[in-house]
Amino acid sequence: MINNTAVSTDSGSTNNIQPEFPDILSQAVYLKGYQIADFKKAGVIPLLPISRTSWLKGVKDGIYPQPVKFGRSTLWKSSDIKNLLIELEE
Repeated sequence: MINNTAVSTDSGSTNNIQPEFPDILSQAVYLKGYQIADFKKAGVIPLLPISRTSWLKGVKDGIYPQPVKFGRSTLWKSSDIKNLLIELEE
């Protein structure tokens, strides 16, 4: 999911660990549900290993971030998903 990369300072110590996120989180401002959870979309590897039903139930229950509606599309902010991934890693 997230790779932690140690960043060395000028003094040579590695005290700051910066998470390394999948490329999709830095390329997109908004993500569709199938990019986050397993919506059974061919050729897409989701960020979280949970089913569509579990994802949507978690959103409804307030466990996962709330979506943003654009017309008929339901999208999630990539910054909210980044924060969720960091939270889940702890």
